[in-house]
Amino acid sequence: MQPLKRKNPMNIKKSLGKSLRTFRKQKGWTQEEAELHTGVAYRTIQDIESGLSQLTIVTLFKISRAMKIKPGQFLEPVWKEWLKSRKD
Repeated sequence: MQPLKRKNPMNIKKSLGKSLRTFRKQKGWTQEEAELHTGVAYRTIQDIESGLSQLTIVTLFKISRAMKIKPGQFLEPVWKEWLKSRKD
């Protein structure tokens, strides 16, 4: 059985980056300020937000703790987008 081919497959890395950017901006943080709060290098944050780097679970937990939100809050919009992209 061959996998389904989609015209516009969802890019999970970009979607996670978009979610991170949204929450960071809601905090009013620049990428540099996010580095100070989270301990994650601003370049890493920049790469995640642009979809160039994969968000690891450890990084997700560090960012979540600093932002005082549950990791699932980052994932919820990504999950919804993924489900929507899978509808026929």
